[in-house]
Amino acid sequence: MKNMYDIVPRGNEYIYGKILLDNFNVCHSCRQFYPIDRCPDAVLADPKLLSKKSVYDFIISDMVYNHHFSVHIAKKSFLEQLGWEDVLKNFSIGKLYYPQEKLDCSKSPFDTSVLRLGELYDEWVTFLPLNSIQPRGKCIDTTSRYLCSECNRLRYISSSFFYVDGTFDYDTMYEYGGLIVPERIFERIKDMDWKKNNLYKPAKIKIIKKPIDGFPLDLREDCPHKWENAEAYQKKQQSAARRLKIKNAIKAIFITGKEENK
Repeated sequence: MKNMYDIVPRGNEYIYGKILLDNFNVCHSCRQFYPIDRCPDAVLADPKLLSKKSVYDFIISDMVYNHHFSVHIAKKSFLEQLGWEDVLKNFSIGKLYYPQEKLDCSKSPFDTSVLRLGELYDEWVTFLPLNSIQPRGKCIDTTSRYLCSECNRLRYISSSFFYVDGTFDYDTMYEYGGLIVPERIFERIKDMDWKKNNLYKPAKIKIIKKPIDGFPLDLREDCPHKWENAEAYQKKQQSAARRLKIKNAIKAIFITGKEENK
């Protein structure tokens, strides 16, 4: 089994801004924007919020449908260290802009929707993963899932997380609370000064051989459009197995009877 590494920003303070969603759809149900194969641009509220030490973080935008949105941002130089060709294969890239007039985010409440595009902040970009990865839980009674009926996005909650072999590709880069990168890419940056760049020292992600959360390997398999607890799913599977067993037993009796009457 190969290794994958998790690179997480320290995130000492929130970075606020405006995510430009004019050409995107926003799901009324799960409050996510789509399509996910391209990344929206963003405007910083105050460039000072972006620590000089940071190379990777995220911007929190104002609320849409009473929900905050966020988008990942990174220095181009950092992404180039990861391997620009690999980055373009695994992430969609957007632009980051200075504001025409900065917004004081130290005084609450504030409204990021008033921000207007200024000059391009060409040292930084916004980015979104093109591929999804879903860590899995270990407790059947605290794990649930559903498929959004509007945008078909998988939703999953659990009290603890592992990654399951067979649910992701060991040669692909992902983002889930941090950058998840293959060992071959981690080798390119393993000697980086993590603290200086406002990142936690990367750790190997925990990978188990099969799911222990009560759901099938493919979380989309037989997934309903409303929240389903893993315990309820297991009971449903057991009930279906009993019905099938009874059906097969009746079928066997019927076949035996026909053969005896010949």
